[in-house]
Amino acid sequence: MSNLNAGKIALAVAAAATMFASLNAPAKAQNLPLVGVWTESVHDAQGKPFAVIVDEFRADGMIHVRMMVTNGITDYVGRYEVASASTITVRFDDYGPKQNCVAVCLPIPPVVPMGVVQTMNVQFPNDYTMVINGEEFHRQM
Repeated sequence: MSNLNAGKIALAVAAAATMFASLNAPAKAQNLPLVGVWTESVHDAQGKPFAVIVDEFRADGMIHVRMMVTNGITDYVGRYEVASASTITVRFDDYGPKQNCVAVCLPIPPVVPMGVVQTMNVQFPNDYTMVINGEEFHRQM
């Protein structure tokens, strides 16, 4: 995977994490548009899809991001907080798998930093679309 594609995936995962942040207010969580499952298709420079990102934002402030690429699936888990009406913060605490074993085992590093609080801009143009730092996600029913 090229550095450009890895960077796009990292941005998409970080954007997804940002969405989870708006779920942080438990009393209002059901009214927040962020709670739920969102997806994004990530394309390379030629417009070909190479990854699908599935984000689950829970009302308890937990976030689960699943990144699916042709050579495997990686899951990220963490917490989010709503900083303002258009800003969330996300911190990923764990991911997996951490290695890929075929003939030999090789480490799989995370594409997003672990334990680092990231601040992201979030917008909801309509009930079915969410934009995080310019990346567009679609609500799943």
